[in-house]
Order: sequence, then C-alpha cells, then structure tokens
Amino acid sequence: MQTKPFFWESEVRELTHLLADVIYAEGTKETSGNPGNVRNLEALAAVILNRAQLETAHGADGKNLKKLCEAWLRETRLPPNADKDSPLFQACLRIARRALAGVLRDPTQGATRFCPEDQLPAWARGRTPAAAFGSYLYYREGA
Repeated sequence: MQTKPFFWESEVRELTHLLADVIYAEGTKETSGNPGNVRNLEALAAVILNRAQLETAHGADGKNLKKLCEAWLRETRLPPNADKDSPLFQACLRIARRALAGVLRDPTQGATRFCPEDQLPAWARGRTPAAAFGSYLYYREGA
C-alpha cells in the first residue's frame, strides 16, 4: 500500500481552505438575497480554477492557483465577521474540495471572469455572458 507524503496533504488542505475563503468572500457579496446559492458558489469556484488553468497555459508556474487565491483575497478580503463554522462557509469548503478533486461540473461553460450583473467593467463591454447565477454574470475568455 502506497502512502501519500505529509507535505502533499498539508498543501492540499491549505489550498482547499484558500479556495473556500475566496468562494466565501465573493459569495457573501451576493445581492440577489441568497448568498448561499450553491450554483453560484460552484460557479465562483469554477471561474477561479478556469482562470488558474488559463494562466498556466500562458506560462504561469504550477503554484499559480495558490497565488491567484492569495491575490484574490488581498483584493476581496474576507468579511471581518467571517464565521468559518457557519453553514455557508462549510458549503464553500465542500465546494472547494469537490473543485480541487476534479468532480465539480463547471456550470459557467469555461468562464474565466465574472462581475455583478449591475456593473459593466471595461473588459465585459461587447461580450455576451456565458452564464448567469445569482447576481453575477460569467464570461469566457475572448467571447
């Protein structure tokens, strides 16, 4: 029987929590009145993974998912009253685990960006959203 090295398990655990933090931070901004909308939380996870894959394809190093999550958290910040024992954070943690295990279906059809539906950033002008969940619109690269 082959065992996994300890460092691998701790890296996966750290990445899972980082991804859950990002999903939670973005998910709590939900303005449609349902911040626990599972489909929207799954879409957020998918976009983050899609973005990391896109950056890897363009030459970023293998640790870019961790770097992407850390940068996202610097910009987004967890709410100061984030309750990591809350049902919402626990849902984000489960979604992060599924996403990293590769068993989360991508509801965004490969989107790499998203924005609130009441905003139109410069990068979204002239583009058609690939998906919409909650109060967010999801966009594929170049579409």
